Amino acid sequence: MAVTRAPSPPDANPAPATTSQQEQQPKRGRLKPNPDQRPIRRDRIGFVSSPALLAAWVLCFGLAWWTLPVLGGWALLPLFVLPTVAWYAAPPGRASRVTARLGGLSWNRSDFCRGWLITGDTGAGKTFAINTLLHSVFAHEPDWGGLCCDEKGIYHETLVTMAARYGREADLVLLQTRPDHAGSGWAPPARFNLLSDATIPSSTYAQAIVDTAANLNAGSEDKGFFKTQAHKQISQAIHLMRLLELTPTLQHVNEILQSEPMLKAALQRLEPLVQAGADAARQCRDHFLNFMRQPVEQLGGVRATVDNYLGYFSHPDIVEVFGAEQNTFDFTAIDAGAIICLSMPQKFQTERRYVTTLLKLLFYTHALRRFDPRAPGHRRLDEDNLLICWQDEAQRFMTESDGNVDVIRQTHTTTVMAAQSKTSFLPALQTKEKAEVTLLNLRNRVIFRAADRACAESSADFIGKKMRWKKTYTRSKGQTSTSRTKEEEYLVKPHELMALPKFTAIVKHCEQGYRKCVIRPVNPDGQVPDWYPAGR
Repeated sequence: MAVTRAPSPPDANPAPATTSQQEQQPKRGRLKPNPDQRPIRRDRIGFVSSPALLAAWVLCFGLAWWTLPVLGGWALLPLFVLPTVAWYAAPPGRASRVTARLGGLSWNRSDFCRGWLITGDTGAGKTFAINTLLHSVFAHEPDWGGLCCDEKGIYHETLVTMAARYGREADLVLLQTRPDHAGSGWAPPARFNLLSDATIPSSTYAQAIVDTAANLNAGSEDKGFFKTQAHKQISQAIHLMRLLELTPTLQHVNEILQSEPMLKAALQRLEPLVQAGADAARQCRDHFLNFMRQPVEQLGGVRATVDNYLGYFSHPDIVEVFGAEQNTFDFTAIDAGAIICLSMPQKFQTERRYVTTLLKLLFYTHALRRFDPRAPGHRRLDEDNLLICWQDEAQRFMTESDGNVDVIRQTHTTTVMAAQSKTSFLPALQTKEKAEVTLLNLRNRVIFRAADRACAESSADFIGKKMRWKKTYTRSKGQTSTSRTKEEEYLVKPHELMALPKFTAIVKHCEQGYRKCVIRPVNPDGQVPDWYPAGR
């Protein structure tokens, strides 16, 4: 399938006002080292210090020792030539095997795709850790694509600057609603209908909408009959529009279910398919005929529940971007390196959670499709690019689909989540068991100062324990006896995790152990902020 993306207007990705103000002020010039050269230098050092080359150097040293009386200083020449030649003759492509580096540890793509969880108290440095990790991914994976989600609605400003630093401005797809200060000539940079993927079953879309509403309402108000009915009616309305060869949108689905004249008109258009013997059309018609025969009070309750779920998408600013019948890009563009991000003001907090949840559904569904057989001539699964779903304040839009990291990792897909505490996921997933299953699949951890005791103990358990001998002394009647017992001890104790300084974290690699380090804050342009102490 050909991937097309409409060009963005000149003012589609405006630089943040704060950035332009900072550029007018003098800076210290503390630049972060070039991320393109640092991995190459590290890999060359690793190649020069490899066991094989060290053994060759020792052999040359032994030969020089014996031939020094005969050859003089020439015998020492190989000792200097060998490291120099090895430095410049390091095998090409070693650096490309690294997907990211953080805290002195490195990840290849396989280990990186085993999921990430960043936890820490408010202001401990989680967002800056995401920035540092994102810089590393940009440097090592030049064609990565994915989805970026955040609760504050401002992370697109970071991505605009960061993508420009790495020459990937054209890959940024900004789903932005109309700003309050926009003029009459403003147009959205991109448009995307959240229900446009006809290959996703209508019931799956309906389930995502209902689950999101349940999370927003704490899952207590809409349980039972009306919640089940809302799921069924939304699913059937999407199915009805597809049978009529119409592009379903969230606002049109709500209008059909709320307006009986519109529903009857749609069923009238469906009648030729019923007369032609289409079984799906007949079942859909019978369903809505029964729907309209419900008692008035019951029908009103169902329609009110549906409107509570879909009424958020009736605002003109939302319809302008997410209700268009034709998209300006295809979601499969992430396979070509597209980076999708949202920009919605705070007045659309609820709408942003709905949109983010549905985009995540599309993201994970697309990742699973990479397992499907491919036509001849298409690239193989092992040649696919890296896909990442970045989630800051992930507890706001957590779903059970986030627990599929162990499945989608083979498709070079993963997720990076940041939250204050592991207990933050309990309200979204409703049960402790579901939260534990989801979190256990996130094998790479960045642990800042723990927000609560429970999170500290859970993180300490995840880091691991070691066996140690414990001596006990007993005095009785002037005699002393000593006994030794073997017991487990935390590698990093919970109280230590609760006392970590700001920007100090325990980085836990899924395979290479852990390391305590300082993750310096880095701005989107790669510079260390002026307020950060220079000597730290």
